[in-house]
Amino acid sequence: MEQKYTKFLFGFCKKAGSFALKEQKKVTSSIKSDQSIVTEVDLAISKMFYAEIEKFPDSENHFVIDEEFVKPLSEVKEKLEKAKYTWIIDPIDGTTMYFNGLQFWSISIGVFKDGKPWLGMIYMPALKELIYFDGKKSYFVQNPFTKSEKTQVIEKPKKPLVFKSAMVCRLKKDVLISRTGFGFFDVGAASIYCSYVILDRVKSAFFSKSIKIWDLAGALPMIKSLGLDFFDSDTGEKIEINDFKNLQNDWKFKRVIVLCGPENVKRLLGLVEYR
Repeated sequence: MEQKYTKFLFGFCKKAGSFALKEQKKVTSSIKSDQSIVTEVDLAISKMFYAEIEKFPDSENHFVIDEEFVKPLSEVKEKLEKAKYTWIIDPIDGTTMYFNGLQFWSISIGVFKDGKPWLGMIYMPALKELIYFDGKKSYFVQNPFTKSEKTQVIEKPKKPLVFKSAMVCRLKKDVLISRTGFGFFDVGAASIYCSYVILDRVKSAFFSKSIKIWDLAGALPMIKSLGLDFFDSDTGEKIEINDFKNLQNDWKFKRVIVLCGPENVKRLLGLVEYR
């Protein structure tokens, strides 16, 4: 079953990624009710995804949470509890970057089975990178869908948290570094932040309360497989992203969270303060 749905994820991401790349130079946008932007490509990919899921012979067992057509959590809670498979898609994560012709955007899809993280894929077409979890291992693909494609297993992060370790950040509040040497940077796409931690390019990622479930779901199975996790930035306690009790009715998380290895939580939280 894992192989069947992993194959589906590859096929869909290839199709959606090719379409998004082709349309990027001529894309137009509009403003959503939450003041974020949406493009016609976001909407088109969402519709493509629903159409593909509806082709499944057991489509009644599949429920989709999609950034562009989502209903309040309270309205779909019963369906979520009954669904065997929950597909969580962000058709274009990093829409602002995408709209402005930059490279830092992705197509992110996570699959929960019986409420637990099961499969996940993050495809970064402009960066020519893809990461995924097939139910057993996490993989990194360079130059996906080309003749020069190269795939390797992602190993558990080994680099220590040292003086020059970088951290990515997506906070509306200012983040001050309480000790020199730890640098922050922001690329505007939560799934890419997650991919950098997964690939051990950076040691952590901080996310504000405005972050939503579809921003993180594609990365979650990989995060779990590599011994990483999400933690409350105030208490240091682990947060289960797939537990919808941790979400508000608009799908936002209730607190600032940090993604990192459990061995680094206390030290990381001692390095920053919010003002």
